[in-house]
Amino acid sequence: LSPVAINIPEENLRRFCKRCADLRNDLSHHGGERMPGEYETFLTGVLSSSDALSKLYLLVILRILGVGVDEIERIMYRDPGSSAFKLSFQEAGLLPEDNIEQLLASLGPQVLEAK
Repeated sequence: LSPVAINIPEENLRRFCKRCADLRNDLSHHGGERMPGEYETFLTGVLSSSDALSKLYLLVILRILGVGVDEIERIMYRDPGSSAFKLSFQEAGLLPEDNIEQLLASLGPQVLEAK
């Protein structure tokens, strides 16, 4: 996922991948939560991780099809539909909420022109 995880901190990506692997194992081997707890919280984690992962997989497919890194970055952060990516990545812990404005500023003046 690293080639399409543009501006996502490596530590966040590793933590996310570990969480996805753990969730997959819990669902596959235990049929749900490994340790009983707040089932609603567990499901919320599954849904937010699944949503972010599906968006990352879409970007991987685009990259395999030859879409350039600049275009992928535009899809993630500057297109009108990019808010779905940002929100999904924030909810999954890939992007910190408080750094979104800094991230957008670091992408260059094109972001300001798009607004």
